[in-house]
Amino acid sequence: MICCLTGRERPLRDAEALIARACREGGQLRVIYDAGIDLAHYGEVDQLAPAGSMAEFVDYVRRQGREEVEEALAPLYAAARRHALPLESHVVYGRDAVEKLLRRWRRHGPLTVLGAD
Repeated sequence: MICCLTGRERPLRDAEALIARACREGGQLRVIYDAGIDLAHYGEVDQLAPAGSMAEFVDYVRRQGREEVEEALAPLYAAARRHALPLESHVVYGRDAVEKLLRRWRRHGPLTVLGAD
């Protein structure tokens, strides 16, 4: 399996090349998008904000996050569709979450990680 690391701090560069490599090496691609800091946490723990405002803030942050990920991964999804390649994406918050997901996947077999520094 091939895994690509991308995110706010590490934008995806060449979707076509990544898809081509995944097709050559086994036809399964997983993408981890590191969204950085989960701002929704602040809306969940703000003791001074009314409950409605907290929920609105969390919804707003989640919606913004989904839009960011959709925009960032749109070229990759388009390339995957052209090659009929299964693509699975995961949004996580922070390096610890990335490492935890990679450890879990490595327990299930060989994993090639692209985009890691």
